[in-house]
Amino acid sequence: LPNSDTLQTFYDDQVQSKLDEITNNREFVENFLDDLVDEMSLKQCINTDLLIGTCVSLANSGDFQSPHTFRFLIPLSPPEPYKFQIDVENENKSFTHVGVKIESNDCSNSAQQKCACCCHDCDDDDDTLCLLSTHNSPFMDKGANGCSLTADESLYNTRTNRLIAGKALLWFASLITQGWKNIARKYDFDLSLRDIHSPCALKMSFKSGRKVFFDAIPAIRYNDSEIYLVPNIYSEIAIDFPQLHWSPTFLKCEEVYMKYLIKRLPTDLGHLQSLNMLSYLIEQQRLNTAHRSFQQEAGLKLFHLRTALLHILADNSLTPENSGMEHLREHLSNLLCLLKRCLEIRHLSHAIVGSAEASKCLRIPEVYCDGPSPNVFGRLLIGDHVFQQTRTLFQELMNKLSLIVPEEHSNVPKEYHCMLPAMTWII
Repeated sequence: LPNSDTLQTFYDDQVQSKLDEITNNREFVENFLDDLVDEMSLKQCINTDLLIGTCVSLANSGDFQSPHTFRFLIPLSPPEPYKFQIDVENENKSFTHVGVKIESNDCSNSAQQKCACCCHDCDDDDDTLCLLSTHNSPFMDKGANGCSLTADESLYNTRTNRLIAGKALLWFASLITQGWKNIARKYDFDLSLRDIHSPCALKMSFKSGRKVFFDAIPAIRYNDSEIYLVPNIYSEIAIDFPQLHWSPTFLKCEEVYMKYLIKRLPTDLGHLQSLNMLSYLIEQQRLNTAHRSFQQEAGLKLFHLRTALLHILADNSLTPENSGMEHLREHLSNLLCLLKRCLEIRHLSHAIVGSAEASKCLRIPEVYCDGPSPNVFGRLLIGDHVFQQTRTLFQELMNKLSLIVPEEHSNVPKEYHCMLPAMTWII
């Protein structure tokens, strides 16, 4: 690798400006989404509708692989006196299949036991009719206008009382459409769906031709933790299943965990710089290899890089003396070495699930503290050719890293660089 000074100059010249652009775009989208969510909430009936909470921004710092795509969680909760009961089905599913059941806070234990029938273990799409259990759910059977809902209209399975992910997703998308119609006049861009298979994947189109993408995802907070349940198409660890279901996302939890680990080190550390730089370089590689026949799913994503960095930061052998920006070369080398080793063994453990270190500082449900940690390479391993292409891309990136050198001005003292034209870099 080039020395730390060269890497730092490259970071200042190439990476930092992109980071500033990402930050500005994220703040713009977040302000707009706050306005949209407020409008959506005005149209709700607090006695019969799911309640919409304040949007939760997921950190996109360094996500150069999608510089204008941002992800936000919109928490959902039932009205009083109801609550969500979370059931994690961890048998052979790597903790990614979660049931969300509605129940009343004032429901007695005996009443709940009466509902403990085997029919509740059936899939939500099962047409089995149980003649033993009764399902009293006045909240779930009423629409916003107070009229009774049919089984097709209800967001819940009338037999199991479970919230159906697919229906909740479409219901939420319809609220977005209604909310946007009421506030569209205030903005100078068009809002549209960018993916017909993803109802909450939205696109801002400006008259200048500029486009900004973001995901507004309905989510259910797992008790008091920073873990949220989302439709599995938006979960970073869920393997594809034939049908939509609720699956956890740990991105907000990882953001909190990252801040906790960083507090143990000096403020002028270079670990985040190594993460941002590597993410930037991977995006440059993707642009340069767009003409080649690589699968769209191939290649490491920011989620993989961030997971590897969390493992490094959680290493108790890491000391403040070797954490500063003057060790940028060492930080980048450590990150690359860990990723290389994980690609060789086809396994990168999740940074939160099954981590004793994470459970010390985060409120993590017990089911995610015990047992094996899932492999975050899961989706890359679905097809062997995708994983082999990921390995090939990573090896090519490793080979090119030594070429990060300025093409000109290399003999000019650094204090005079501001007086010269911008350097071009060989990558």
